[in-house]
Amino acid sequence: MVPPRRLRARAGAPGAREYVEGGRQAAAELAGALSAAGTSVDMICSVLDFGCGAGRVLPWFAELAPAAAGSGCDVDGSAIAWARAHRPGLDWTVSSFAPPLPYAAQSFDLVYSVSVLSHLGPEPERAWLGELRRVLAPGGMALLSVHGRRAFEEFRAGRTRTRWCRAEAFARGPLDGQEFLFVPYERSLFVDGELPGVGREYGLAFHAPGYVRSRWTAELEVLDVLERAVTGWQDLVVCRKPA
Repeated sequence: MVPPRRLRARAGAPGAREYVEGGRQAAAELAGALSAAGTSVDMICSVLDFGCGAGRVLPWFAELAPAAAGSGCDVDGSAIAWARAHRPGLDWTVSSFAPPLPYAAQSFDLVYSVSVLSHLGPEPERAWLGELRRVLAPGGMALLSVHGRRAFEEFRAGRTRTRWCRAEAFARGPLDGQEFLFVPYERSLFVDGELPGVGREYGLAFHAPGYVRSRWTAELEVLDVLERAVTGWQDLVVCRKPA
């Protein structure tokens, strides 16, 4: 069973097949990145899907890591309600747009997020990196997807478009190696209805690898930035909380 179209669309995959296969692919890519960093899924006892939506990825990841207790949180109460009703073997929680999360410190061996930090402005991002560090156990891993240079080029060239951002924001040169660019969504009643629980500093965020490596280290050790590692679109930042 898949969520209704309105919930799938909020995850960027309105088609049922696209939604299912994209979730399966992302889970496999996350597990592969974890293994490449020297941590097997068999070593994970607890995992948090930060920004889980209606559970597109977590059920697939749980199949790959059956020994891990799986939790998901999201600002979208409707998505969480659907997940609770249809994925009862996992823990689902409504969270807020700003920290803190409703979990104790050092609760998780692994935190991952798909398409969350790719939408936050600089202040929410900074706050959430600190909060993810708080809920990670010492030595725990974080796999966090972002829009990188290739994604920005797709918008800059007009091959990918959104009606929710000012077009002139992309009429410029390429993202340089140390740059972070945030383009807020143009808010309206329609957009607000499609983004339940989301605050004002939300839009499209683009991260060059150099920016991530220099700025995120205040909270997490950045092990690698894997370009286009999530469904061929988003980069994946592989992080560890210092032991």
